[in-house]
Amino acid sequence: VIRYNCIAEDHTPHWKDEILQATGQHAWGEWKYNGDATPDADGTETRTCSSCGTSVTRTALGTKLKPTTPDNPDAPSTPDNPDAPSTPEVYVPVEFPDVPSGKWFTQYVDYVSARDIMKGKTQSDGSIAFEPQSNLTRAEFVQILANLSGIDTTSAEAKSQTTRFSDVAANKWFTPAVKWANESGIVDGLTADTFGPNKNIERQQICTMVVRYVEKYMQATLITLTEKTTFTDEDKIQTYAREAVEKCQTAGIINGMTDGRFAPRDNATRAEVAAIIMRFHDTLPVIK
Repeated sequence: VIRYNCIAEDHTPHWKDEILQATGQHAWGEWKYNGDATPDADGTETRTCSSCGTSVTRTALGTKLKPTTPDNPDAPSTPDNPDAPSTPEVYVPVEFPDVPSGKWFTQYVDYVSARDIMKGKTQSDGSIAFEPQSNLTRAEFVQILANLSGIDTTSAEAKSQTTRFSDVAANKWFTPAVKWANESGIVDGLTADTFGPNKNIERQQICTMVVRYVEKYMQATLITLTEKTTFTDEDKIQTYAREAVEKCQTAGIINGMTDGRFAPRDNATRAEVAAIIMRFHDTLPVIK
């Protein structure tokens, strides 16, 4: 019999005796929907460590129920109808001509497109493509975080807002998202008065925005799921981003390159960002 432990999020050790090799890390099971969504809020889903029994619960995005109506007696459960059946929303991926089945990024694009977190881009012939190999801009990444959060970025009122950045004027498609992200502490400018919305986003910038989103906007903490990797180019990671890169890497959100580098100043493609966003959602702790 071997005694081993897992370390919970609050740093409390959980002990258990089994004839197993100690791993020092949680052995998480699959996320299971708790069936607790209402017409006003998404439900939750929980997963449990098979080694120590620790459970983690998060918001199950997109499971908010449709309102009950008098003509629909079989409507999902609500506070006034607790015994009616509840069914989570079914996600339907968007089909893009440049995202065929079997590619490494297909599952990630399916995930973000089905949830309206990332959308396609209109082509010259009027068709919609995902452009998986195109680089993502700073404005586009901030818009993705806004989409993930359900922030209003499409109303006339939202679009008419102004920001403190000279290169983010009112009535630009990205202005509401940039304003929200800046006021929420998620993003700063490249200079005192410029944001650089059309500049390609760097990998280290993605990590910084993700960690600020979790800690400042969601008031939460990323879960550590894996040991820290020492990258061969760690000295190239800028000081402001080093802690964020480590947190994202140990949370399993972003990985290094096959040659051992992190490549902090490299740009990220739309396919790579889709993968990051899917992993990010899969590691979210309880936040509300």
